[in-house]
Amino acid sequence: MSLIGVVSVVAYFFLVPETRPPHGIEGAPKKISVIEILGNRIFAQHTVCNMFSISILVIFGANFAFITGNEFQLDSTANGLVLALFNGSIAAGTQLVWWLMPRFQAHRSILIGTVGCALGWLGIALFAQTGHLSLLQLAPWLIVAGSGSGVIMSLCAGAALTPFSANTGTASSVYLLVQSAGSSAISLGVGWYLPKELVPMTAAMAICACLAMASKVVLSRQGE
Repeated sequence: MSLIGVVSVVAYFFLVPETRPPHGIEGAPKKISVIEILGNRIFAQHTVCNMFSISILVIFGANFAFITGNEFQLDSTANGLVLALFNGSIAAGTQLVWWLMPRFQAHRSILIGTVGCALGWLGIALFAQTGHLSLLQLAPWLIVAGSGSGVIMSLCAGAALTPFSANTGTASSVYLLVQSAGSSAISLGVGWYLPKELVPMTAAMAICACLAMASKVVLSRQGE
């Protein structure tokens, strides 16, 4: 993890240019309140949507290795492969955006991502309930769910910050605060009230995906 951190910092320093003009943006407001940011409809719909998507990742990371170890008798190496499959699926979802955007634009592309995410986790929950879910059967649903999360996360961040080109630093801080606080609270609630079993955990993740979809639709319609 330390090596990954060092590589990330070095890559960011040398490969990511500063996008803000040297002398700032003329005529742009210098200050904006957190309330103004949270009250922006575009910011709110994408921030809340992504918060539920991040909640899925937190729930997955906190519980899935324990579940697969108990219910599939996987060792740490096999669990690492499952995690790699899920992370690879998220990366595939970020690339799928290049195909989705020209055809469906951002709003529909995000909704497609939430549908894929919900179907993936719901499929795992339904198959697990029958008691005949193998790791091979789990993999396709995991890929669908991870790809959906990749689509959501890759599009929501940029869309949420669009109204704040002059206050990107403040808006991005609020964005990250909502993601971490909200997803942590949801994961904590799931950990307290649900048993660490495949069916309830995947059902909870499917519900989070449905809430991501609902928040995007409802908040996008406010003010119309």
